[in-house]
Amino acid sequence: MVLVFLPAESCSECSNFVSGAAASYDSYEEENAVVLAVLTGDPEEAVASWDELKAPFPMLYDPQGRVTARYTDWPPAVFVADRFGELYAEWTVGHGGFFPTQEEILDTLELINLECPECGARLEWA
Repeated sequence: MVLVFLPAESCSECSNFVSGAAASYDSYEEENAVVLAVLTGDPEEAVASWDELKAPFPMLYDPQGRVTARYTDWPPAVFVADRFGELYAEWTVGHGGFFPTQEEILDTLELINLECPECGARLEWA
């Protein structure tokens, strides 16, 4: 699972990240990953921003930012977890930070898929 927290107001870095994720969506599906975006802030801005981006994955809305605050102090942020909810990667982008590349996220998803949760084998070399 890839969980992306974004502010409702449009920002160029956020738009670039979502566009990249949309372009890589087939690769996410190949890794059996679900991508969810959580937008916090003004509802009209959130809907307008999301409609403009035309992303192929769902957007959830967190009007007061309560859910977002449980994960990060400053959106944007990106989290990657396995199907059991174990966190594998976290990028707290915040103000002025850098989003992970799509390759970094896909590499993390590939690592998750290579591991064997049934036998407890973890790949420490990645």
